[in-house]
Amino acid sequence: MKVLIRADASSLIGVGHVMRCLTLANELRARGAEIVFACSEFSGHLIAYIGAQAFEVIPLAAPSLPLNWQADAYSLQVKITPDFDWIIVDHYGIDKDWECAMRPFTKYIAVIDDLCNRPHDANLLLDQNLSAEREAYEQWVPKHCQLLLGPKYALLRSEFIGEPITIKPQIERILVNFGGADPGREMFKVMDALQEMQGIHVDFVAGRSNLAWHELQQLILSQPNWHFYHYVDDFSQLMRQADLFIGAGGSSTWERAALGLPSICIAVAENQVSIAQVMHAKGMHCYLGDSASVTAADIRQQVAALSDLSQRLSWAEKSFALVDAKGVGRVAAALLQSTLQMRNVVFDDASLLFTARNAPEVRIWSLESDVLSWEAHCAWLKNKLSSSDTLLLIGEAIDGPVGIARFDRFMDQQVEISIYLLQGRYQMGWGSALLRAAENYLIKNWPDTICIRAFIKDENSVSIRMFVAAGYQPEQDYYLHYIQ
Repeated sequence: MKVLIRADASSLIGVGHVMRCLTLANELRARGAEIVFACSEFSGHLIAYIGAQAFEVIPLAAPSLPLNWQADAYSLQVKITPDFDWIIVDHYGIDKDWECAMRPFTKYIAVIDDLCNRPHDANLLLDQNLSAEREAYEQWVPKHCQLLLGPKYALLRSEFIGEPITIKPQIERILVNFGGADPGREMFKVMDALQEMQGIHVDFVAGRSNLAWHELQQLILSQPNWHFYHYVDDFSQLMRQADLFIGAGGSSTWERAALGLPSICIAVAENQVSIAQVMHAKGMHCYLGDSASVTAADIRQQVAALSDLSQRLSWAEKSFALVDAKGVGRVAAALLQSTLQMRNVVFDDASLLFTARNAPEVRIWSLESDVLSWEAHCAWLKNKLSSSDTLLLIGEAIDGPVGIARFDRFMDQQVEISIYLLQGRYQMGWGSALLRAAENYLIKNWPDTICIRAFIKDENSVSIRMFVAAGYQPEQDYYLHYIQ
């Protein structure tokens, strides 16, 4: 699978778009995809940084702003060939016009957005924010567009998966960061707020595109408990050491939530406001306001108020419950579903099916929940493979096998389906894709089929939702789907 990612970074817009795309790019590459970036050469770009991670980067001349979509599309078109499977766009200056122009160069287009304010010609749209709503996006995308909405899909690196940090009785260490650029110089405001607070260790991370680096360094010298970093590769480690975070409402919002790190948030861009407000209303962090209205005194007062352990504990628990840090896997799965292919099971697949069938996550929902012996499994498999009334299938993507589907003919033109995922594929969105692909294979190979039925245990709410969404309706003990 070949993927082109169009995203920019600069001293003005920050590095968030590129950094979250890098997280997705690394996940896709690990699963077998070939990734190419296309980035404008703005001041503060990350082209060298992306290249240092062994990704190909197509440099584009820095355009004047606002972006001219025709010029941008043409500058890219003359540098690529029309053989991409996906073009992924993470850019507020790009909309439907640019995407339509790029259609001849790709099979599919995915958009990463936060604004919900412009039309898109997309097959998939991701908005990882808590404020994202399906009804709001439906006016901006085609009916066939798959919407991935909410922090469930937050693009976080794997180091954010795990247990939450320990909340200490007193604040001993504070971490401060306002993204990769901080064009509004919020870090100076925080330094002013904290300079009289004794006995607290403070880590300031300026960001690789911060133009005030040297000026900030000078202010650190008089504070022995302050440490200053231009950039850190392991930001999660600093976060795990902190008792409180002070920063912007960008992508690090979800990193903090995934660790259960209590936070004071200041919005430094318009698109951060609604997210920060919703999280404040839900008791997940403290939103002080937008950068223009927040003063050093406001920050100082709020930090002092957080000597209250119960408040920090409450924020930590509620935010940690929101994000499981597995979102990038779900987004990658949604993209990789375009590579899903079904094939007939052969006896050489016996070991794979045996392991999958005996997994506790599969047995709990099976009609026969006991562990199956190898001998019994092999006998069952030989019987099914020799039967003209059974269609036994395995679904495979470019990164390996996904799941098993079986159709058993029980009456003329009617079949019963059994379906399950392999370990490592649970809760990633593969179930619906496997069901669709299996049905398509059935219709192609048994075209006289008019009805598919599924038996689902009443307590298996996840499968019930999946089958109902696919058009199955409850009827007596089964869920039925009539093929048109």
